[in-house]
Amino acid sequence: MAIKRKRRLPRVEERQRATRRQLVAAARRLFGRRGVFEVSIEDLAREAEMGKGTVYLYFANRDALLGAALEDCLGEMERWIEGVLDGSDAPDRARRIALAYLEFFRRHPDTTRLLLQVRGLTLLQPARHRALSQPIRRHLSLLGERLMSRSRARRPAAQPLAVLILGASFGVASMSVLSRPRRGAWVKELERGLADCAQVMAERAVEHID
Repeated sequence: MAIKRKRRLPRVEERQRATRRQLVAAARRLFGRRGVFEVSIEDLAREAEMGKGTVYLYFANRDALLGAALEDCLGEMERWIEGVLDGSDAPDRARRIALAYLEFFRRHPDTTRLLLQVRGLTLLQPARHRALSQPIRRHLSLLGERLMSRSRARRPAAQPLAVLILGASFGVASMSVLSRPRRGAWVKELERGLADCAQVMAERAVEHID
């Protein structure tokens, strides 16, 4: 039996992908740390340790790089969520995912700040930043599929539940980023309440369909 070998990318393509990853990583760090409006292309080039012209070879402008940084953040969140899923039913999945989001945002405060800014841009300037809404909608669609993958309660039940879980988790994380409270008992109680709410909503969605 012949062994199939994974096709190796040409060196030029490998370097291009590595350069793009380096730029996106630099954008995530700077946008999350300093803010979208406080970061220039020159700042991004310095952070990535490359020339300004190289940045423009890969991204037309700062908004394009912001979109790539957002996609990268959402991709990492999706991989994180996949790590907590198993063969459990929808209510248990909802609880697991809610807690996983909270843990992800807690571990990645820069990502939380970046997402907070993106949310503000899409609300205040929806026409200009319509492209930023597309990956978020895709993420919510994927989340809905993961929540109800073993249930007949697909749409319309999955979408509101996905919005609740992501929105509420992000809201709790945003409070911590903005006010930097100590992680006391009230924060833990709030997180448990969110997980309970997600679980109950999933239970009702399944009962309604079944």
